[in-house]
Amino acid sequence: NGGVALGGVGGAVYGAPEIPLISAAGGSGGGGGADASGTGGHGGGAIQVISNASISIPGGINAGGCGGTKGATADAGGGGGSGGTIVLEAPTVAIAGGLAVNGGGGGGGDGGADGARGQLSATEATGGTAGGAGGAGGEGAALGSSGLGQNANRGGGGGGGVGWIRITTRDGSALITGFTSPGLGSVTATAAAAIVQ
Repeated sequence: NGGVALGGVGGAVYGAPEIPLISAAGGSGGGGGADASGTGGHGGGAIQVISNASISIPGGINAGGCGGTKGATADAGGGGGSGGTIVLEAPTVAIAGGLAVNGGGGGGGDGGADGARGQLSATEATGGTAGGAGGAGGEGAALGSSGLGQNANRGGGGGGGVGWIRITTRDGSALITGFTSPGLGSVTATAAAAIVQ
């Protein structure tokens, strides 16, 4: 490998308070390593649940991104996919379990390990180790991190960014005894009152 092979970029942090088309709101995939050995992880999916009564989540919903794959010896790792989108709309919403749209970890460079996928937890997905370490996936307030290169041509892929959680209720609040990742009230996880147009 005579050129420089940088690790792939992680999927971007994105989202908007108004999500007009749920079918277009899945997470973005991570970039491949510069030498095409390590491939980027797929972005998380999108789910929308609407009820005219109430929504109760005793278990969990995970729309996490997939981890990037490792790069071969002396090659770069792929970036982790970004988290997807979860939209809940009902007069009342109660979450005793969890909601997560965490990014996937970046793949390690230089024959390292694959990055972990975004989990149903408030813990970041780890990047692949050995060689050039991959970056951690985004979760909570951490929006995703860059991969680390062992040297210029063995870089790890970047971690995927967090996705989007949107909860719309009659009064703009949700009863959460479990968790959301990212946490409700952060830049990419919001609760708001329904607006009648």
